[in-house]
Amino acid sequence: MTMQFKKAERKQAFLRLALTGPSGGGKTYSALKIAKGLSQCMGNAPIGVIDTEQGSASLYADIAEFETLNLDPPYTPERYIEAILTAQRSLFKILIIDSTTHEWNGQGGCLEINDVIARTKYKGNTWSAWNETTPRHRKFMDCILQAKMHIIATMRSKTDSVQEGGKVKKIGMKNEQRDGAEYEYTTVLALTPDGNYAAADKDRTRLFHEPHIITEETGVRLFKWLNTGAAIADLDVQTAGVAKPIFLPDASPVEQPKPQQPVPVTPPAPDATVATVDSVRASLTITDLEAAFLAAKAHYANKRIDNVGMAKVAGAVQEVATTLIGQAGSVSELDALVAKVLSMIANPQRQETIKAAANAKREQLVPEEEQAATEVDLFA
Repeated sequence: MTMQFKKAERKQAFLRLALTGPSGGGKTYSALKIAKGLSQCMGNAPIGVIDTEQGSASLYADIAEFETLNLDPPYTPERYIEAILTAQRSLFKILIIDSTTHEWNGQGGCLEINDVIARTKYKGNTWSAWNETTPRHRKFMDCILQAKMHIIATMRSKTDSVQEGGKVKKIGMKNEQRDGAEYEYTTVLALTPDGNYAAADKDRTRLFHEPHIITEETGVRLFKWLNTGAAIADLDVQTAGVAKPIFLPDASPVEQPKPQQPVPVTPPAPDATVATVDSVRASLTITDLEAAFLAAKAHYANKRIDNVGMAKVAGAVQEVATTLIGQAGSVSELDALVAKVLSMIANPQRQETIKAAANAKREQLVPEEEQAATEVDLFA
């Protein structure tokens, strides 16, 4: 066959997203939020969850409507593959795998498999054993890549460290999966436990330039990106022995626009996100903060700030509010301040952060007020 170059063309695709983070980083919660956004764009398409975390996904049943498959040990690659194919046969359009870490280091996962093979066949030589273990892991990853549905996979991460000069030095977070697993995904978002911020470790979509809090809007933005491009009827995937073309669910091929006379377009209002966030952060009192937030809402109504911009505004409000809480001089002042701040912030996670800071400050203020009252009594 003669080799030939052809013009590059981006095609519609299925989502391959990985969410990484430590325990408590919000991986399951964030995965469901993204899945709900995707589902809404697809006419409330069904969501499936492969749960290896002892039923933890079901704790978030109020967030989105989904069905679960609880996967118990042994966590072999073959059992994961069977679960993924079961989801595909069940016609789920969106699948969350929570989590893929167990396939690697869980009970019966690849690390245990390799140790057993090394002991029983290679006299303890683990390097030789990987010749048998690696192909099994590769089939698991291939199943994820070839599945005809959107897939959101979670991976645990832990602090990685090295020893230098007799001292242990932390060098960041390491995913608990095979090295290089992140290269298989279109986008990898790393979550932090402090507020569930997500930062892109890898992002072929170029949608996530700054850390942000994941919402359903994240899923909507991803769907719009995935749905842009030429139809992919010429891309086949082997399923149950029959090669079938992949099409983005509920999406029609993008038609080329017909030539037409240019139509005058009113330019959009200039974006006011940066200036508004700076104004919020400059607030010195709760009155200043309320005024800055009202200005932000006005800009949002006039489309000078989008949903992403409002998320940044909410983050700035949280920062300033935390500072003001620390400066509160009495319990009554604290309660009034917190009530106003909570009226500005709708995100439940941000609200919980504010409440935690307020409770800590309240514990500090109550003993001080009790001491002051005692001193007054002494001099009465």
